[in-house]
Amino acid sequence: MLQLFATYTTLSKLGHTPVVINYKFLKESGGGLKASIRNFILNSLGTKPFSEFSAKYLPNKTKEVTSASAADLNASIDLFLVGSDQVWRYSYVPDIEDFFFSFVDDNHKKISYAASFGLDRLEVPAKDVDRIKALINRFSSVSVREVSGVKICEDLGVNAQLVLDPVFLLDEKDYTDLIKKEGISDVKNERYIAQMLLDVEPSHINFINNLANKVNTKVLNLKGKKYPVLGRITNKLYTIPQWLNFIKNSEITITDSFHCVAFCLIFKKPFICIGNPVRGMARLESLLGLVGLKHLLITEADFHKIDDIPKIDYQAVYQKLNAVRNESFEFLKKSLN
Repeated sequence: MLQLFATYTTLSKLGHTPVVINYKFLKESGGGLKASIRNFILNSLGTKPFSEFSAKYLPNKTKEVTSASAADLNASIDLFLVGSDQVWRYSYVPDIEDFFFSFVDDNHKKISYAASFGLDRLEVPAKDVDRIKALINRFSSVSVREVSGVKICEDLGVNAQLVLDPVFLLDEKDYTDLIKKEGISDVKNERYIAQMLLDVEPSHINFINNLANKVNTKVLNLKGKKYPVLGRITNKLYTIPQWLNFIKNSEITITDSFHCVAFCLIFKKPFICIGNPVRGMARLESLLGLVGLKHLLITEADFHKIDDIPKIDYQAVYQKLNAVRNESFEFLKKSLN
């Protein structure tokens, strides 16, 4: 949602009228009773903060479209932009041809901004590779978020530019203003380690608790408050501005989430990132390698080496980050021209 907010806001600042394609998947990446229970839980507890944020900050949307009706958008949209997080990863995006704009006419401009394959390889069935190659070669300009994505595009016959994730197109002030608009105050007189684990392992929790004891502070779970639902424990999520504010005021954030790391960089906060090979390491390796912080991407084997909050030279980080940020802006402005 914050990627979309950043892209939408940046397009508006550049003088364009962004329209969010309200896309509904017809194919499912997983099914059965388990998926139905999961969807019920997400709708009950997880969706509300997102839908409220979307309605308030992303008001310009199409009516709901599916793969069958998406071609109708050619009549009302001038340029089509796809991006960013793992939009070109087949296991996450089952209607993947639509995310290579199969429904868009040849005479409409098609660009990608910071599109991500998620992995260091193209994850589509072998029988579909030629089709994907044909589709991506219809784009007028292509940018990707990972170094590995540049190579994948090269293999598909396309020159792609490496750019930053959309959340970096906005300044820290844009996000602090968003927090203030919601009337959220800083967390005062309260020290805590912010924990954001997408995949929780007991060893990870032990590592975080041990570090909290060493630095004499408590742990705050950014995934929200836990509740039992249908015999399972789930999380009632914080609002998006609350989530941002917790990162902004943390002593340190420990996470396996790419975007949690991104906002630690934006707010210039200490962090440790636990590598998650199942979700894909390419995006974290690319971002942290770019800013000289790859040593903060650790595995379980490194836990015993860490007994304090790492110091980060953010002046040096931002010298590197701003150079790529400027290149990212230039790519986007030129592509939209």
